[in-house]
Amino acid sequence: MFSAAFFVVLCFFLHIFLPARLILIPVAGLLVLGIAWKFPKTCLLMLLVLLLVQPMALLVMKFLQMPDTWVAAVSAVKEAGMATVLLSLVLDRSSRLTVPDIFLVGLLLLALISGVSSSTPDMFIGLKDDFDFVLAYGVGRVLITDEQQQFACVRLGLVAIAVVAALGVVEFIFLGPAPRMLLEGLSSADQLSPTFGAEAFHGYRAASTLTSPIELGHICTIALLFFVAYRHLLKWPYWIAAVITAAGLIVSVTRSAWMGAVIGLCLIAVRVRQKLKLALLLLAAICALFIAAPLVGISDFLSITLKGKEPSLQGHMKSLSDMTRYVVDHPLGSGPGSAGVRAVEREPNAPIAESSYLHFGLEYGLAGTLLFAAFCASVIIYTLRDGSTFGIAASAVALAFTVIYAFVSPPIDFPGATWTWLPIGLAIRSRS
Repeated sequence: MFSAAFFVVLCFFLHIFLPARLILIPVAGLLVLGIAWKFPKTCLLMLLVLLLVQPMALLVMKFLQMPDTWVAAVSAVKEAGMATVLLSLVLDRSSRLTVPDIFLVGLLLLALISGVSSSTPDMFIGLKDDFDFVLAYGVGRVLITDEQQQFACVRLGLVAIAVVAALGVVEFIFLGPAPRMLLEGLSSADQLSPTFGAEAFHGYRAASTLTSPIELGHICTIALLFFVAYRHLLKWPYWIAAVITAAGLIVSVTRSAWMGAVIGLCLIAVRVRQKLKLALLLLAAICALFIAAPLVGISDFLSITLKGKEPSLQGHMKSLSDMTRYVVDHPLGSGPGSAGVRAVEREPNAPIAESSYLHFGLEYGLAGTLLFAAFCASVIIYTLRDGSTFGIAASAVALAFTVIYAFVSPPIDFPGATWTWLPIGLAIRSRS
């Protein structure tokens, strides 16, 4: 008590001589890190929920013209908090390496060697973008939970994501692009990121409180897969939450998320030996999508997508073909930060691949592609060995996103990466 009071008095004293941001930012940061260190599980739970609104919080801070140092501090808290939780758990308990861990460590070492040898200008930013997901995966690998705690977290997650999905539905139907245009200081919806639009879709894809519609779709996919796996244990309010989440998945207008949801549902159906029931559920979901399509204005989008005539889809396939040849022609890669969206911002001619596997190949060569693919494949194998309800859900998420990553390029947003890889790591921990 005395030390806390002394700390507060010291802060007030320093405020006489120093600007508030030079005092409050380090103090707030140390406070967050201290809580994460002392109460890692509680902090992790809070962090998972806060990640769902953190992107919107940053936009609000910029709109209010808060100092860039504050915005940067709030943005960095998520990684710093997750890293502190990971360090706290690692020092508290041990976990033996599994085959996925070995592939991941190999990929990390390859990335570091490539970074040192290439010395690209954005090397550290590139490494952060490429391996943000390792923090969440690592926490899952050392976190110890029982079935009751897992079930409690699943219920909390279903409710939290349903709220985000509901906001996305409201945004899609009633608000449109106006709130995000206001926060970003834009005068026209055409100035928004291209991810908010789609070919043959005359509207605005919902992103809710997240960075983009793609991330909203992926978050909703994860929630739906966990709901289907746990459906026999959940009461009726969670069914309402699932319906709202499915609506959020629809208004995100994200093909990769729809595909991932179907693939994950099929795996769950096989694993629980209830193929007929889940086939009927999947059929009902597809019917709901086509019924809702005219109401939300995505009929044309669905039609040209199913016919394979959607221009962005054709461009995507051409990009995959071109970048595959590029990786084969440059088998050693060009180093971290040399490819992808951020690299294009610095160098317009930098290569960019609409695939995580090819992205690792562009930066780390053929060995990078093979190691990341081997890591993802071994993750699926390990989660398939976990026969618990949580393991079934995690294996569906692992399979869904292993396929999704073939069509999504890093940097993968930290909230989506965390909600994806934390349960996967936890399922591998439970199995091993």
